[in-house]
Amino acid sequence: MDILTCPSDIATWISERPAARIIGIVGPPGSGKTTVAQDLPAHLTVPHCVVSMDGFHYPQDTLRAMGRRDRMGAPDTFDTQALAELLAGVRERTEPMVFPEFDRTIEEPIPGSITVMPNHELIILEGNYLLVDDADWSPIGQLLDLSIYVDIPEDVRLSRLTKRHVDFGKSLRAATEWVTRVDQANARAIEATKGRASALYQPAN
Repeated sequence: MDILTCPSDIATWISERPAARIIGIVGPPGSGKTTVAQDLPAHLTVPHCVVSMDGFHYPQDTLRAMGRRDRMGAPDTFDTQALAELLAGVRERTEPMVFPEFDRTIEEPIPGSITVMPNHELIILEGNYLLVDDADWSPIGQLLDLSIYVDIPEDVRLSRLTKRHVDFGKSLRAATEWVTRVDQANARAIEATKGRASALYQPAN
């Protein structure tokens, strides 16, 4: 498996595979996959668009009705069917397609936020569960041409993750409890998919 160490490495690796149309950036919570997806465009030379799995969170009202609000972020709290349908449409698009994004300040998906244009040659999709092999997520993984797993030390990831929860309003105690009870359970499922990735991203610093 290829090992990549910086965003320019990723861009070069992608350019060597010009047939790729949809690329997944995968990793457990706090790994930095969103940052990778945000930094990568500066190094790309083809028209592209970045979208996120997080936009497909079920709304909080839906999660309450499902009895899953206290597990928000778990694999079954996303509308995987809507994501798979949009990704499949991206390959055949002749007109703009609109994706949602996730607003962390209110913890809700915002419809109609990101437009994928017909001239976008490359779609970068970032998310946790893109390589999970089950009935809900496999249709999404099958639509990826390439995938990159963001692999960083566990202590760094947990520190970042706890800080993120605090930055968005949780107390340190509540943040630590959520990381331990929810995020770490999700992380174990995601880490099990590492071997399915096309390449590993292990940042040099």
